[in-house]
Amino acid sequence: MLKKLYRFIKRLPYYRIVCWLTDTAAILLLSAIALFLPLYYDYSVNNIYVLPKVIFLRKFTLILLALLAFRTTLLYGRLEKTKLFFPIIAFLIAASIATTQSLNPYVSLFGCYSRYEGLTSIINYMLIFYIASYFVKQKWQARLILASAVVSGLLSGGYGVLQHWNLDPNWLVEMGESSTFGNKNFLSAYLVLCAPLSLALGLEALDSKLSKKKNVFLKRFFQIGRVFQTIFFFLGFLFFVFAIVIIQTRGAWLGLFFSLLFFLIFLAMRLSKKRLLIILGLLVLATVPLFFFPQTSPIERIKGTIKSNEKGGVSLTGSAAVRIYIWESVLELIRHHPLGVGPDSLKFAIPWYISPDYYTLESGVLDKAHNIILEMTATTGWLGIASYIWLWIALFSFGIGIILHKKEKRLITLSLLSLSIAYLIQNLFNFDSVEYTFLFWIGMGIICGLNQYQKEEKPKPNITGIFLRGGIFCLLAFGLFSLSKVIGLQLASDKVFAQARNYEAAGLREEAIALYEKADAMLGGWEETYHRFLVPNYENRLNQTSNKELIKETIERLKADI
Repeated sequence: MLKKLYRFIKRLPYYRIVCWLTDTAAILLLSAIALFLPLYYDYSVNNIYVLPKVIFLRKFTLILLALLAFRTTLLYGRLEKTKLFFPIIAFLIAASIATTQSLNPYVSLFGCYSRYEGLTSIINYMLIFYIASYFVKQKWQARLILASAVVSGLLSGGYGVLQHWNLDPNWLVEMGESSTFGNKNFLSAYLVLCAPLSLALGLEALDSKLSKKKNVFLKRFFQIGRVFQTIFFFLGFLFFVFAIVIIQTRGAWLGLFFSLLFFLIFLAMRLSKKRLLIILGLLVLATVPLFFFPQTSPIERIKGTIKSNEKGGVSLTGSAAVRIYIWESVLELIRHHPLGVGPDSLKFAIPWYISPDYYTLESGVLDKAHNIILEMTATTGWLGIASYIWLWIALFSFGIGIILHKKEKRLITLSLLSLSIAYLIQNLFNFDSVEYTFLFWIGMGIICGLNQYQKEEKPKPNITGIFLRGGIFCLLAFGLFSLSKVIGLQLASDKVFAQARNYEAAGLREEAIALYEKADAMLGGWEETYHRFLVPNYENRLNQTSNKELIKETIERLKADI
């Protein structure tokens, strides 16, 4: 028995097995990101929803980079340019130049507090795009990742629907249907991306062929699985449409409409009239009944956007009017900053250009343009927006070519292009956030990886090559390990900051100051949000103490923080 086992092991193609294990591990990690990132939050930090997701994505990206390094060095993998390589590199260069022009380079690098969409996040999105384009080569891999995103959308969307009817027993955020996102705009943004994916996966399951399965048991098993998938994904699609309508964010409605319109136009070219009518029937079934109930009808939300004015005409009101003032101000800023003010750094430059009318309708600091085109132009400059538009043109010219000429991969590609349209349309009124932006970049990577031929590199090991590649891998692994130690600092410091806020709320000023100072020191004194909490506590200390040494020390620290 042992001899037979030894002979069997001796005949195994070790290289292909290790390659398969590495590739499968990468696909499972990408699926884990799609499944768990939208659901992940952490109540031990002050920034409960966004920062934990940012750190989650960065840590998983490091693991994937280690797999990529292992695959391309020790396993002689081949790195190739994707169809989107040049526009992405151009955009990275533009964002890097804009970072050097920023009034606060630290914020441009890491992102402003509670947003974290700085250059570091841009690089992270680009890496996750390239990783997906490298590892996703087969339809089952793409379907697993996209199905994970759909399941995540169903869970987070279901939680949001419960909140809509006040059924959440743990309501901690006063922003409506916030679910695991902390903001209903981000929740609906993610659900809009999931809707075309669920529809496409349902159609894929419906079209899957089982005729080659000769074993009766296997045929029954796969038939049941096919029926289950079809029902599950079609019902999931209905749920996404239902949830998006009742959550009532107008940008998401527009994103859903245009993405499904694009999906159906290209699908109608190849789909039978019967199936097209079924899809249209599902849409009617999901939306029309909602108009008859006050809790779900979007009519009042639409009416709330427009009001009559004194001249007998109509004008925008509420957040729609606020956006007009924001866009006018950002356009004025763009004229004076051709190289951009730096990623996620709009709030430092906009006070010189903001319309006074903005403050009559809105309070607080403006940190986003609420329009992705204006945001990119203002933060990364004319070079940035030119390369960003180039990226979109390259994506759709490549993707539509696949839809028209490759039947086998048409549905997956069409769903991902529809996802991209939903992302772009709703971001004309919203702004990027890691909760859903990651899925857009993974989707672009899947389009490239699934549809781009890559030549398989066969290993040609020799002593020199083995040592050289082994050395390169060790250096890369050490660099990634060192980077992983730095990545957790923001999360660790924010946990200390959260404790400090709790102490301050309890009236324990000195304990709060000590923790504010600790959190500030952990990030090298660069996080301005921590300073904004430290300064008033220092001022209160000066008003309430007579200790001269403490007064002197506090004044020195106050000067440093202001």
